[in-house]
This record gives sequence, structure tokens and C-alpha cells, in this order.
Amino acid sequence: MDKKELISGEKESFEPLINSNYFKHFKMIAKMKREAKKDFKSNIDKKEWTNIQIKQLIFWEKQAFIYEKIKEIDYDALSKFEIANVKLDYLKKKFKMQKEDWINFSKSAKDIRVKAVETNDSKAQQEINAINSKKIKDLENIKSLRDNKKVSRAAYKAEKKRIKMFAKSDVRQIKMLEEKYNKRENFIFDSYRLIKGRQNLNKKHRAELQYINKKNPFESKIKGRRWFAVGMNALLPGLGTILNKQYIKGIIQTIFSSIFLAFVLIFALGKFGEVSDMQIHGQGLRGLFTLGSEPIIDDSRYFLIEGIVTTVFLALYAIYLYISVRNAYIVGKAMEKGSRPNTWKETRKYLSEDGFSYVVTFPLYLIITFATILPLVVSIVIIFTNYGEVGHVPPGDLITWSGIDNLRRIFDFSGQEGKRFLNVLSWSFIWGLGATLTSTVAGIGLALMVNNKRIKGKKLIRLIYILPTAIPGLITILYFKIIFANNGMFNQEISPILFPWVDKLENAATHAQFSDIKWKTDVSTLKSLLFVINIWLGFTGMFLLVTGLLQSISQELYEAADVDGANSFTKFSKITAPLLMYQIAPLLIGAFVGGFNNFGLIYLFNEGGPVNSQDLAGPGETDILLSYVFKLVRDKQQPALGAAYVLLISLILGGIGLAGFLRTKTFKEAF
Repeated sequence: MDKKELISGEKESFEPLINSNYFKHFKMIAKMKREAKKDFKSNIDKKEWTNIQIKQLIFWEKQAFIYEKIKEIDYDALSKFEIANVKLDYLKKKFKMQKEDWINFSKSAKDIRVKAVETNDSKAQQEINAINSKKIKDLENIKSLRDNKKVSRAAYKAEKKRIKMFAKSDVRQIKMLEEKYNKRENFIFDSYRLIKGRQNLNKKHRAELQYINKKNPFESKIKGRRWFAVGMNALLPGLGTILNKQYIKGIIQTIFSSIFLAFVLIFALGKFGEVSDMQIHGQGLRGLFTLGSEPIIDDSRYFLIEGIVTTVFLALYAIYLYISVRNAYIVGKAMEKGSRPNTWKETRKYLSEDGFSYVVTFPLYLIITFATILPLVVSIVIIFTNYGEVGHVPPGDLITWSGIDNLRRIFDFSGQEGKRFLNVLSWSFIWGLGATLTSTVAGIGLALMVNNKRIKGKKLIRLIYILPTAIPGLITILYFKIIFANNGMFNQEISPILFPWVDKLENAATHAQFSDIKWKTDVSTLKSLLFVINIWLGFTGMFLLVTGLLQSISQELYEAADVDGANSFTKFSKITAPLLMYQIAPLLIGAFVGGFNNFGLIYLFNEGGPVNSQDLAGPGETDILLSYVFKLVRDKQQPALGAAYVLLISLILGGIGLAGFLRTKTFKEAF
């Protein structure tokens, strides 16, 4: 938290007024207060104020009288004396202003009511009615001309606007000359002036109180105040704040800390299930280490998640505790040097101005913590368990900690899982690069073709190319899945049209090669088809982007190249390509990440198949890392191994994305 919010400003040194024993000093001040209370006599004119106002004025007058007697020997008394005088002066001005304002307000309102009755049928009102009648008549005339198509639509709108504007102007001029309306305007202005007058008075009063708080030093009666405040805030955040005389802030902080600490303890001690009436629950922080002890009865998943949630809550409480302790230390240290702590009004002002960003972003940080960080931590922690192994499948079995066994299995390239990882990783890279390059080249090529000056009907062509985006990708993939089934529409209906000469072939193998294409069982054919489908699904975005970029390139560059005798290839390589790559290079990195994780197309089209004949229990021939993880978790019930793969995917893509982005010209010029 900003130091500016914590203290009013440190004073390096000040002259202490308490030179004797603290106890004797307090005893002397108490005695002087009692004597001053006996000698007090009010000088308030009770005829001028109401009973409630008199009580407030007498209270502050009495405070000023009492502390005037002891202001020379105590800085607190000096501050309270000045505050009492400021309060007394403020209340007198406020009450006087309220009285005068009410009299003027009532008089103005009465004048308006009387004048409204007297001038209800005045000449001014008649003129206003005549102007409104003329306006209606003129509007009807111009509408009649428009209905008969004697004026254009634009002319009709312009004339209609002009008639209304002139009528409004004429009415305003008449109202300005009429006394009734002048009274009303004056009444509104006076009301605004009164409100502003009160606001300015309150603002001036707050500024005076703040000045007194900053001007007079604070003489601490507690030696080592900062350490007392630190200890109390460490015990329960808010107690040290109260010790530092920030009472309202301290009470609010103490209530919040009590609720927060109780919530943390409920989780840490494993009592959340009992409090929430859940039948299955963990053992809090202890359960994170044991993960249960009795099979069937204990569900290790609850133990694991509840323990992680408890750890997150403890981390949040530790951060909150550190901020509170630091707050108490800084304020206590400043008070030892003579500075007074900020009042509650000053704290509120800080939170509404300089600290507003903290107030606004705090809920966002909480959402990020529980919606993003917590699931991420859970997935990482699961890696170090044997969740999903034989004999460790909850709820019937218990989970135990297994260290880095899952990572060791993946990186043991001589073992079965290591070989699976290499095969899937290599195809994932090929798929990611190929899908990105093919869709990008297709989008750029089509955009260049449509942007050619000799192409006619560009709007229609662009509309046709945009059509793939009008159909959801899920529907498109399922449609292609039906078409390219082994006995689907392509083999049965389209193939005879495309290859009519196939029926004349006598060679059965050649005939089957064209009439019975194994789209989903032949690996090479399937992978080629996946690239084609991905082009259909992904070229539109690049096409639209490049179309816009091409139109933004200045034609003067191409004209200058024509003067120099450059051909089309030279203009593309020296002008078009560099400008396009400057804009789309960062997007290509994102496109690669999206292609690398394109689970939808891979799984929906053929579920990652066909099955690998050499590893029937392993990933399919077209499985990428993400689809393989899905199968591990859903089909094989091995979430721990799947979480290890997810971690590797994140590290690989994060590293590639960061390295690629740092090398782009866009990043280098920006930073």
C-alpha cells in the first residue's frame, strides 16, 4: 500500500511538551479538564438557534473552553482546541446559511406560484401558443410535399429540422422577456447557488481540519509504538491500526480479518465439510499430505483439492498480513517522529483518488486467483501423484504421492510412453506448421488475386470467400466427416463424376484407388485431407486481414516501381511481402499455437485415428498432444499423466510463442 496513504507526512523533529513522567502528565491534564468543566459558561444566544443547533454549538464551545486551558502543555489538546474552534465557526455559518436559504427559497417559490396564477393566460403564453401552432402547420405542409414526392428525403429532413429549431428559438426569446419565466430561471439559479455554497463550505471545513491534523505534531505516549502496532497486527490485522488511532479503519479491518481468519481456519482444520453439511470432505491442510487413509471411505480427490484451496487461502492471508504489518509499522514510526495518522475521511479520499486503481482491480485479482491460478496449481500438483494408475483410481482407491514418476515416464524415450510422446510431438509440430502455412498461403493468395485490377465482380467473390465463416466450424467438420466416410458421398456420388473413366479400367487395384478411396483408414490420405479441411476452415480470416492491408498500401509505391521497370514478382517481393509480414508476423505465432492445439478438427473428424497397428493402446496416427491428453483422461482414466502432458504443452508453446514474438520486427520497433 502506498506510503502516502498511510501517514500525513513525517516530521524529522519537534519540541516535546511532555518532559515529566507520563502518568503524572495524564493526571495533571485530567485535573485541569475537571476544573475547566466547572468553570464553563456558554455564551451562545439561545434565541437565535433551535434546540438541536444549540446542543451542537454548546458542545463544541465547551470543548474549545476546556482544551484552551491545557493547549500549552499537550499537542493533542492543542489540536482538539483548534478543531473545536473550527467546528464552532463552521456550525454557525452552516446554521445561518440554512436559515437564510430557507427564507429566500420559500419566498422565491411563493413568487413563482403567485405569478403563475396571475399570468396563466398572459400575452406571452398566447404568443407561444401561436408559434407552436405555426410550427405544426409548417410541419404538416412539408410532410404533404414529401408525400407527393415534390421534395427529396434529404430536403424534407433539413426543412423539418429548421422549422423546429426556429420555433424553439422564438419561444426561448419570448420566455426571456416574460417575468414569470425570469422568476423561474432565477429560482433555479438560486437553488444551484445554495447547493454550491453548502458544498464549498463543507469542502473548506474539511480542508481546515486536514490542515490542523498535518500542522500539529503528535507526541506518542507509548514508547516503541511501531513495534506494539506490528505485534498487534500480526496477532489480528486491525488491532495495531486501532492502536495507531485510526479507529474506523481499524474496526473495519478487524472485522474483515476475523471473518477471513475464521474462513481460513475452517479450511485449514478440515472443518469445511462439517460446516457446509457435505457428506464427503477432506482434512484441510493435513489432508494434502496424507491424501486419505481409508480406501472406499476417503476420497483422495477431495483431500487434494481442499488442501490446495487451503494453501491458496493461507498464501492470500499471508500477503494480507504482510501488508497490514507493514502499514502498522510505517504509521507507528511516523507517529513516533511526530506525524499524525490519516483520518478516516483522508483515507476515503485516498481510496477514491490515488488508491482507486487498487479498489477496482482487487475483485479482478480474486477472480484470476480462483478461476485461473487455482486450477493451474491443481493440474500441476496432480502431476506428482499416481492418480489413474492401477490400484489408484478414486473414489474406491487412494491416491499417493509419486514424485516425478510421470515426467520420468514421458522423458524415458526408450520406454513405451516416451516413444508415444516423440511420435505425437513430431506430428503435432508438423500439423501446427502445416496448418498455419497452408491456411496463410491460401488466404494471402486469394487476397492478392481478388485485389488484382483485372478481376471483375470483386464484391461477389469476397462474399463467396467469407461464406465459410457463416457456418459454425463444428457443423462444417461433421459435414466433411459424412462426405468423406469410406462409403460416403464422395466415393458414391462425387468420385464417378470426377473420374468417369475409372469404370473402363480393367485393373482392380487402380479402379479401387479412385472409386473406393480410404479417406479415414489410409494415414497419408487422411493427413492430406485434414490439411485441406483446415484450409477451408482457416483461410477466411487471413483473407480478410490481407485484403484490408493490401488496400492500405500506398499506390505511389507501385507507381514508382513501374517507373523503375519492376515486374510483378519484384513488386511483390520488395513492397507487398515486407509490408504484409510486418503486420501479420505476430498473428502467425498465434495461428501456430492455435493449429498446434486444434483439438476440434483432429478429434471430431476421425477421433485421432486410425489406430496405430504397432501400439493399439496408444495414440492414433493423427492424434496431436491435446487429443491424446483427452483420451488419457477420458478413456484411460490417467489424469496425472495427462496433467504432465498439459504442462509440457504449455511450456513448449509458451517458449515458442515468446521466442518468436521477440524476434518479430514489430516487437523490436516497439521496444
